[in-house]
Amino acid sequence: MATIRPLGRSDLPAVAGLMAARLPGWNQDEAFLAETLINQRWATPELPSLVAVADDDAIVGFIGSQVRALRLDERKLRGVCCSHLVVADDRRAGAAGALLLRRLLSGPQDLTWTDTATDAVARIWQSFGGYVHHARACDWMVVLRPARWARELGLARLRGRDARALAPARGLPAHALA
Repeated sequence: MATIRPLGRSDLPAVAGLMAARLPGWNQDEAFLAETLINQRWATPELPSLVAVADDDAIVGFIGSQVRALRLDERKLRGVCCSHLVVADDRRAGAAGALLLRRLLSGPQDLTWTDTATDAVARIWQSFGGYVHHARACDWMVVLRPARWARELGLARLRGRDARALAPARGLPAHALA
């Protein structure tokens, strides 16, 4: 079973490799991860990003913690935006995704949210008492040339290609066609 621990600077190459392997379209590097997770203004050791480490010391999972300072009336709060939950396609990972999310949610922050989650991540989130706010979880897309877009989408579908780049919004009719 994987062990969960805070992300260290030396973990960034392995995390970047894992993200490139498991997240379609990921094209960022270690510098991006360092700037957004470690060097960012509100980063704190109390609310770290986390890695899942297998028995052979390989990193098999990761979840980002982007700390934010918030204010409610006169009260100062700390929030965490979860990002980049990724797990290796490997038996060593086990239930690393759920373990990473549970550990992050059990931190000392006042509020935790994510702006994008797959259906599987949303189910895990809900199993830990989280809530999916559907009205705020919408994707919007403006199609400027609808006939051309529909033709390209249809051709991609006929050729068996992944049409998610043409229809990133998960609403009808785009979701049904892509």
